[in-house]
Amino acid sequence: MTLKGKFILAVVTILILSSGSLILYTADLQNRLIIGQAEQQARMLYKQILLTRQWVADHQGLFLVRSATTPANVYLHEPVMTTASGLVLVKRNPAMVTRELSAYAAKTGMGWFRVTSLQPVNPDNAPDAFEQDSLRSFAQGANEQLALDRTADGRVLRYAAPLFTETSCLTCHSEHGYQPGDIRGALSITIPIAWADAVIGANNRTLLLLGLLSVLAAAAVMFVLFNRLVARPIHQLTQAMAAFPERQAEFLDLPATGDEIGRLGTSFRGLCQRLTASQQALATAGEQGFRAEKLAPRHLVWICCI
Repeated sequence: MTLKGKFILAVVTILILSSGSLILYTADLQNRLIIGQAEQQARMLYKQILLTRQWVADHQGLFLVRSATTPANVYLHEPVMTTASGLVLVKRNPAMVTRELSAYAAKTGMGWFRVTSLQPVNPDNAPDAFEQDSLRSFAQGANEQLALDRTADGRVLRYAAPLFTETSCLTCHSEHGYQPGDIRGALSITIPIAWADAVIGANNRTLLLLGLLSVLAAAAVMFVLFNRLVARPIHQLTQAMAAFPERQAEFLDLPATGDEIGRLGTSFRGLCQRLTASQQALATAGEQGFRAEKLAPRHLVWICCI
């Protein structure tokens, strides 16, 4: 492989590694931010639901006009009340208000929630595996439980926190043996984050495309700069070396770049000049030796004649 190829390959490799590391870090950062945001959303929703449930409990429940979409709650004592004018009202306790609010929230895609217990009055409130683990941890002193789950529609954040018995709750739950401060169940909240995963995926693809374009642009710039700053002066210096000694050092076409290659060319010119001077000195010494050798026999004959 040529020096140019090695240099560009090294630069491209460094850029790919750095860009890849940046993309991975950015993806992980986005994921952690989204999960953190979903956790805060779940905690805020939990507090809002508690306030709503407390308001309903403080007012001994709500009464709604009975209709086909508003049936009576069969798990309550006196679930139906009829007014003097004959209007039939059905009672809603905090648990049923929570369930109906959850149905409205699920339609908006914001998430859904429900009340659950290890000993539910309503079988529909039976806990799933995550809620069972959460309820057991609450009995041991935990104050919340978080988990990531995957559904057919994508990832969701599961959040659960305990529901404590208030004095106003005893109207409905005193017969179940609860006392104020007891954990009577948990509020389970599910926050969908599939939309965030789609955004993160789109961002990652954009970063990957930008990284690839950056690597290609950098490789192209390195190619042009290497040709101009390195390959061309080295080729010029190579041609000058091949032309010596047929061409004298003073007439060699050497790179004058002012950098290391330029100084190398200057050094090569000086080397050529020294070689030329040495060759001339050797030639002169050889000629003088030849002359001396040629004159030596004549002197010897003259001495003998004397």
